[in-house]
Amino acid sequence: MPYINDRDNQNLKRLNDILLNMPMFVRSYFNSISQRTSTNTRLGYAYDILMFFRYLFECHEDFCKLEGYEKVTAQMLEDLKTDDIEYYMTWLSMDHDTEQIGKNKAEGLGRTAIKRKISALSALYKNLYNRDIIHRNVMLSVDRPKLADHEIIRMNPSEVADLIDEAETGDNLSPRQKKLYNTLNAGPRDTAILTLLLGTGIRVSELVGIDLDHFDWSETSVRIVRKGGKEDRIYFGDEVTKALLDYKKLRDVMKPDQIKPGDEKAFFISKNMQRITTRSVERLVKKHARTITTKHITPHKCRSTYGTNLYKETGDVLLVSKQLGHTTPTVTAAHYTAMDEERKIQVKDKVKLRDT
Repeated sequence: MPYINDRDNQNLKRLNDILLNMPMFVRSYFNSISQRTSTNTRLGYAYDILMFFRYLFECHEDFCKLEGYEKVTAQMLEDLKTDDIEYYMTWLSMDHDTEQIGKNKAEGLGRTAIKRKISALSALYKNLYNRDIIHRNVMLSVDRPKLADHEIIRMNPSEVADLIDEAETGDNLSPRQKKLYNTLNAGPRDTAILTLLLGTGIRVSELVGIDLDHFDWSETSVRIVRKGGKEDRIYFGDEVTKALLDYKKLRDVMKPDQIKPGDEKAFFISKNMQRITTRSVERLVKKHARTITTKHITPHKCRSTYGTNLYKETGDVLLVSKQLGHTTPTVTAAHYTAMDEERKIQVKDKVKLRDT
């Protein structure tokens, strides 16, 4: 798929730019995980490890005197103490002046982001330990940030209907937004995007990668690329089909020379006449959702809503897992088995002890 290939090539270029200044054992680590991780995952790990190195060069006396990251040895990482890692987590939570992915100021991170960075660092240490490059893994003695349990935000059926109605009409948008909405004739596209998100549970990254030739209209399905690069085919019902075909009428009359070179095959096109981005979809969902609910609705919340509805209809965690493209049903169960409490309440009077 050209879009996925282009994205992977861009990710690999950024990854290589980072690794050029890293010690050889870090480069070897990324080579060792290249066949089982996506380029998105590896690039995210690289940014997280780069941040750790920046912390060490700013705050640790043994590293400050080094001339560059490539001078760091595996032994130096092995010698770090639990306190060093714990202070790193504190450092991440604070605002501080440091170059960070093109920024001059790094804002303090929340627990979720810190836990992700610690997970990336733990993966590096585990790899080095398993390959006998280091003989002590300091990460085993580090307590991870504890995350509070958050209620999964979902939309109820009336909110889903209202959201799709709003995408179709744009009635509740601000005057400026409504003017742009009408000028671009954005209703069919916005409706198709929201209906596809809510009707299939597709990830936003999977949605933006869809090309014109990925659809099989005879069986109402579309070919997508899941996380990790695995291809899959998802099927959609009549409501989704109608919304997609309504938008396709507009998409079919767009001339290739009007669209940004390289994006001519993209199904969803932005106002700038290029493949729509994940950020644009996130803004689109937020723009319409805020007019019909106070809930913080994102593309992922649309995915949660679909998963909830499917689980309510089937009670089959394995099926929901397959539909959502989860790597394991355990991930699905963690999100949706809380709904079993509702079922327990519903059946409380089903078993009768005495005839009355």
